[in-house]
Parts: sequence; C-alpha cells; structure tokens
Amino acid sequence: MITTLKFFDWDDTVMFMPANIYAFNNQLLPHSVFHTLKISTGLFAIYRSKIGTDLLVPCKMGDRELIIDETGELKINLKDYSLVETHGELNSYMDFRGNRFRPQVVQAILEKRTAKCYDKFVESLQNQNDADHVFIITARGHSPEEIMEGLKFLLSENIIKFLPKLEHIFPCSSQDLPEKYRAQVASPSDAKALIINEYLKNEKEKMSKIDGINYIYFYEDDPKTLKIVEEKIQNSMNEHTIDNVIFAMFDAKNEILKEIKSC
Repeated sequence: MITTLKFFDWDDTVMFMPANIYAFNNQLLPHSVFHTLKISTGLFAIYRSKIGTDLLVPCKMGDRELIIDETGELKINLKDYSLVETHGELNSYMDFRGNRFRPQVVQAILEKRTAKCYDKFVESLQNQNDADHVFIITARGHSPEEIMEGLKFLLSENIIKFLPKLEHIFPCSSQDLPEKYRAQVASPSDAKALIINEYLKNEKEKMSKIDGINYIYFYEDDPKTLKIVEEKIQNSMNEHTIDNVIFAMFDAKNEILKEIKSC
C-alpha cells in the first residue's frame, strides 16, 4: 500500500489563530502603553530579525499596548524593544504556551479564521488510515496534550472525524519536544527539518518495497522554514537514493507546490 505522510504547520497554515507575539521596552514601566508592542504572527515573520535594531515601524494604539500595523500613523523604533522568553509575567510568546491553544481554536472557528491549508487538514482527518499518517509540527510551546485538546474541539463539532496520534504532534518550542530533537537544533525551523527527515529515513525501507510512488507532504507558510526543510530533505534523498518517494512542499503563503525527488 502506497504511503502518504502529511506534516502540517499550524499558525497561518491551518488557522489564523488569535495569538500574537509581544516585544517589551525595558526602559519603561510595565503599565506604560508604550511598554508592550504587539505583533501578529504574519508580521512577526517579517520583523523578527529586526527587533532590537534601528528601524522605524508604523503602529497604532491598542487598549493597553502598541500594535504594529502597516496602516498606523505612529512610528516607533524597534531598537527600543526586545523579546523576552522567561517564564514570568513578561513572556513574548505567552499566547503560544500553557492552556491557551483550545480557546484560540474555538475563537478561530467561530470567527472563520481558516488559512490556506485548513481544508486539506480537515480532509486528511476524515478516515482512520489517513489520520494515522497526519503530523502537526508547529513552533508553538504547548504540550502535545494541550494541542490535542484543541483538535478534540474540532472533533466535537464534527469538523473532523478522527484524531491524529498524540505522538505525531510536535510542538517545537516546547519542553515536551523529545530531547533527541531539542539537543540537536537551534530553532523550531531546524527541529521541523530534523523531524521530517527522521520519518523519511525510517519509512525508507518500507517505501522501497512498494510498487508505486510514495508522497510526503509538508504544509508551511514561513519561507525560512521551507528553505531549511528543502535543503535537509534534498540532501537526505540524494544521500540515501530514495527513488520512489516524492517530497512535496506547499507554500501556504504564496500557494505554491514544489516537489523534490532524488537526483
């Protein structure tokens, strides 16, 4: 039987979650409206490497913070802000930790905040065999169990019919990510490449005995991650000569499908 594995990023690939990243101005008191800078996941991909550098960005006023907004009339300098990853009250990734995943999924469904690969994700969880070959591979820092709670909400709403395996959920910024991955990587993007490559190598022998083409799909919106994964998988496929496997990457931002084969 031909094998098809599907690896899904989550944010901005399956859903546009009501979650943000926060940068902080350490020279101001926490209650100051200019102390906290809220950044959407989409804009964070653009500005992440610029935080802490001398760059003016447009903002608008929120209820209790500044919000990066390309239509905003205010200007702030990113050199005054930094990312904080402590476990205290000030955490740049607080929306991506703890028990916030399920409530965000509920809100995203109610507000119809589905992304480009949402339909493909739902379609892949309509029968048990397909669901057993679905992976979630996200930069979030929740536990796999917390992410599963969000998926159980989709199940309760009859949106999906089956759940993926718990061991197929990889939150790449979580302390629950297996040590063998955390010890080898410098970023969630590297972790995604390592995890996908490991499954490719583990499935190689089984796939080589199948008369037909096996597919491994990776759905992702971040250009940096797509590039890192492409290089890792191409090198692996060339090294191990995996002839009857096609690795297909879907760029969820630009809606481009790229296939990789052994050279």
